[in-house]
Amino acid sequence: MSRLAGLLESCPIAITGAGAVSVAGLGADALCQRVWSGISSAVALGSSGAVGCPVTTDLPSLNSPLARCDRVVHLAALAAREALNQARIDPGTRIGLAVGTSRGPVDSIAGSVSRKERARATDTVATSLSSLSGGLAQWLDLNGPCTTISTACTSAAQAVMWAAEQILLGRAGAMLAGGADCPVHPLTLAQLAAAGILAPSSCNPCRPFTPLRTGLTPGEAGGFLVLEPLEACQRRGVTPMALLAGWASLVEPTGRSGVSPDGLGLSRCMDEAIHLARVEREELCHVNTHGTGTRQNDHSEAQALKSVFRERRFIPSAVKPSTGHCMGASPALEAIVCCRGLNHQTIPGSPWSRPADSTCGLDFPESALNAVHPVAISTSSGFWGHHATLVFRAAGSISPIAA
Repeated sequence: MSRLAGLLESCPIAITGAGAVSVAGLGADALCQRVWSGISSAVALGSSGAVGCPVTTDLPSLNSPLARCDRVVHLAALAAREALNQARIDPGTRIGLAVGTSRGPVDSIAGSVSRKERARATDTVATSLSSLSGGLAQWLDLNGPCTTISTACTSAAQAVMWAAEQILLGRAGAMLAGGADCPVHPLTLAQLAAAGILAPSSCNPCRPFTPLRTGLTPGEAGGFLVLEPLEACQRRGVTPMALLAGWASLVEPTGRSGVSPDGLGLSRCMDEAIHLARVEREELCHVNTHGTGTRQNDHSEAQALKSVFRERRFIPSAVKPSTGHCMGASPALEAIVCCRGLNHQTIPGSPWSRPADSTCGLDFPESALNAVHPVAISTSSGFWGHHATLVFRAAGSISPIAA
């Protein structure tokens, strides 16, 4: 047994809070209802020639020190506050923070560049990636370990892993972990379009793993989880949503796109996470796919899943048609959906992933399922070969689905 596995066995990690701000509105409940309904959130983005999933809800105003921070920090703050309020952590607990982001404060960066010689003094701090973790820590009065992590579209998953390890090492009594990104911005949209991976507005929204897929649909969001030792929440009578049972991350040296046709890097990442979680193969049922709707990524991920599961039955889901691809924040939103799904024994339907592409070979349910499943896996991949996998286990005792 590895040292990490030993620490996790002696200190199971519970998830006791979740918060989200997304195209579905304010709150984790709204997020899950949108995903479980299978409704696409994509809208045409003006003259950009693309579709996207912007947050259209009016956001509550936030006081100093966040008043002049970027929009992405505001999304993160609202989601983080919801998660903390739900967790009801004991006063005096040392709480740390890990924030994942791919693009960071893109609006502030673009604004500062456009002003050039008329840059403001506040641009120095407002344009830094650390504004997400630093601003939230100041606003929430946190005093534990704190970091911003940027590993493309795996960022929030990496933040969850780092947070879990801080708890296991005894550096924090609880951790707030997640991510935020706002890629629905002219600068980011232009970059994605130039890369040839942005779905055009003349087509349907993101349709992962189908022959109709034409590219990703960007979305903006903030999402956070509260992690703490299982013993701590049991002591104060709080029932966790789920347990973080295992995780893994690695980089695959396959170039800028980070995609290998055989999916070898992602399959190895999933295998390592499953091994750490000490999950029996017959317990595996729900797999939240990365599912971007790009041809290369979907094919690679399908090959990875076939390698891990071989002939064993599993139920895949694809969340991004409902939320948009929220870059570094997507793993946090999808982790929330997985945890709530374990709590309610619900697996999202994926109507936008039908009909199936025979070259991918994944069979998505058209509507949400009430399916007994003790374990859910969520996968993420990003530019430069970043891969991440999170494994969640139901907090209660339930029977596995038949193989």
